[in-house]
Amino acid sequence: MLFSSIKRISYLLFIFLSWHPLISQTTEVQYQETRNIENQLKQIDNPVIKELLIKKIGKPVMFTLLYSKGVSSYQPYTGTLEMPDGSTTVISENPKSNKVYKNLDSNEFVKIAHLIEKTVTVSDQLIDFKWIIKDEVVSVGDYSCKIAEGVYNEKKITAYFTDQINISEGPDVYQGLPGLIVKLDTSDKTYLVKDIIIKKENTQIDIPSSKESINRIEFEKLKKEQIEELKRGFENAKVIKS
Repeated sequence: MLFSSIKRISYLLFIFLSWHPLISQTTEVQYQETRNIENQLKQIDNPVIKELLIKKIGKPVMFTLLYSKGVSSYQPYTGTLEMPDGSTTVISENPKSNKVYKNLDSNEFVKIAHLIEKTVTVSDQLIDFKWIIKDEVVSVGDYSCKIAEGVYNEKKITAYFTDQINISEGPDVYQGLPGLIVKLDTSDKTYLVKDIIIKKENTQIDIPSSKESINRIEFEKLKKEQIEELKRGFENAKVIKS
């Protein structure tokens, strides 16, 4: 009974800290990204290439969203793991994964994107996903969420967001809902919250320079060109095997 009361008080404190506008705080969210590669696998006949694709991008990866005072960063997860002998070791996801910085006050974002042959800096206005919020309420993990449907690059996306965490944020470039995006389904990926930590202090988040950058439309065009080049590589590999 005592444990249940303590747990309830802790939860209410967590909600209070999330909502109270006068308290300085940092929100840290751990997201799991899972690529939806089923359609890509269907287009590949070569079993060797299929196996390589699964090993390369088929496993879920972790990212950390850090939000403080209207500014956020979204980067590959880095943490420490305690070993059986009492020592600790640093674990981290691929450092060449994309990084995204958003400034909600200035309505801008900067993305450091790693393509096949180059790394580019993308700088643009925050994206208007044209969200349509549904009346339906569902549970995602421990959170009560509403469903919102939007559009990104002419493709439908579905977000599950909670107003229990009062920040208009989400993974990668996604944002713009009245609460934190807990789950997001796109044609390419699924994003899912695995942990949320509220810290009392503010964290300084520095956004990298965007002087030598391209806009989002230019980036999407460049990315499409590189994807087509990769597909041609798969087709050539199949021809060699036959």
